[in-house]
Amino acid sequence: MTNKNLRTLVFLIQKGGVGKTTSVKNLAAALSLLGKKCLVIDFDPQANATLGLIGNEIDSKRSVYHLLMGKNQSWQDYLTRYEKGNVAFDLIQGGNNLAFAELELAAKPARELWFRNKILSKIEEESNYDFVLVDCQPSLGLLVINVLCSSNNNELVICGRPDEDSQEAIKFLFNSISSLREDIGVMPRDFKILLTQVSEKQLSHRKNYNQIDSDFPDNMFLNFIKKDTELEKARDARLDIFNYNPQSEAARKYMLIAKEIIGEIKQ
Repeated sequence: MTNKNLRTLVFLIQKGGVGKTTSVKNLAAALSLLGKKCLVIDFDPQANATLGLIGNEIDSKRSVYHLLMGKNQSWQDYLTRYEKGNVAFDLIQGGNNLAFAELELAAKPARELWFRNKILSKIEEESNYDFVLVDCQPSLGLLVINVLCSSNNNELVICGRPDEDSQEAIKFLFNSISSLREDIGVMPRDFKILLTQVSEKQLSHRKNYNQIDSDFPDNMFLNFIKKDTELEKARDARLDIFNYNPQSEAARKYMLIAKEIIGEIKQ
């Protein structure tokens, strides 16, 4: 029976260094602490989510690449458990071999539907997860299109900084997705913008934050993530922020955003 309550959150921006993977990891942790059962899929050849959770214990023969391109694979066999303190969720590991998938998929029939057919539809049918969080690579190539086309119920989380580069990247992504929706017809039903590394004291940050809010007034999370060295320290320690420093401002903010996602906090 299909898990109709499952929500798929797709984290994307065609720009690196904006806290996208950090947000995936810490929102999965926050949702776990709120009693939600979560799966993180690291769909980025750089595998930063995997490295940030399990360090050098990556299994090169058990990555999402093998699940995507293999035959008759059971997704349950590809799960890695992240469990620290009261935080617990599952992970399907990324790996640099995923970079080959884009070339291999180019010659396949229905090439934009492989992620849906080989991975997500099976998880929807066979799991009791509340959330699947997909960490995408910073591009709009065939791998990302696969994720965008995987379900009409996908919800896109666009991560960016309050700077001009991110502002342009968000606009470009919005326009690109609008075009893809017309061409392919299966796209995320909704999107939210999560701003990270915000410095409220920096005039340009305030200006760009206000501009993004003006451009997309109905699509901003109420909360944002400030610049916080504790996030960097947590990353280096291979921990989520709640295990590294649960009293930090970053932990408080990620918990508030998680509550926005589940509807405990509404605009």
